[in-house]
Amino acid sequence: MAEYDLISIPYKVSITIAEDRSRMQSLAASMYGIVEVGNTMGLSMMDSFSMLCMIPKDPYRYRGTIRHELTHLLLNYKQPFLPPWLAEGLPSLYEATETNQKTGITNWRGQIVSTVLERGRDRDFNFESFLMADWDSFNGKSEDEVFIIIDNIKQSTNYAMARYYLLYLQQTQQLEGLYKSATRPTNLLAQTINNNQENLTKTITNSGSLNWNSFKAWLPQKLSPSSDKELKKEVQRKLKESSFYEGNIDGDFGVKSKIALKQYQKRNKLEATGEIDQPTLMNLGIVRDSGNE
Repeated sequence: MAEYDLISIPYKVSITIAEDRSRMQSLAASMYGIVEVGNTMGLSMMDSFSMLCMIPKDPYRYRGTIRHELTHLLLNYKQPFLPPWLAEGLPSLYEATETNQKTGITNWRGQIVSTVLERGRDRDFNFESFLMADWDSFNGKSEDEVFIIIDNIKQSTNYAMARYYLLYLQQTQQLEGLYKSATRPTNLLAQTINNNQENLTKTITNSGSLNWNSFKAWLPQKLSPSSDKELKKEVQRKLKESSFYEGNIDGDFGVKSKIALKQYQKRNKLEATGEIDQPTLMNLGIVRDSGNE
């Protein structure tokens, strides 16, 4: 997080874990006065430097929720006036990123973005409105004369797009420059903040490498998971770079590959199974995006 100047925070952060949805709701009400948490997995509050996270199963598999909310606290302490897509998208980069049958984690963000593209619903997704949204609009909130209305489809689409747009910027080496542009020193007048958001939106929509068409063209390759064979090739490549494996990089994960992997796991204090699992992939530095928060 050093490149975003989010390393230091002069307060202790309190983390409360809820084991299920009902406990999450009860704690949210008693701690923060929140009447309805909906499908929220995590909450963070700047005034108390605290977070509440629902961890229903193995904490290792759901640790991304804690990382996400901690990044919110660090980010809001340093940069409290970022546009919602950036303020929400950046923490999502620190979530767990692998989905498979072992973890049982569902990539809801990827599923939503895929649906938007496959069904042509990007015609209903306005990229410029997404960039210019305030928090109410970003969360699908509107009001009529009597009721507060939440558009859950709009809300979940915005959150999903925020993650993938930030991934796009990161992987095309454009995130750091855009972040610096968004966090340029400014006074706290609301009009100035709005003007900064407008200028940032103009920069993005007018740039061939930042705009919706470029982002949309990148999405299919990210949403299509790597083949099993390609993953095994990458594991072999990493093992060879670490001098544990001397065979061919062919994706055929036979006895030599498994022995090399088991030796690597032992050396790195992982469970030495000789099997490709999530802890080993992360230790090797192999991450395929499939998000879970």
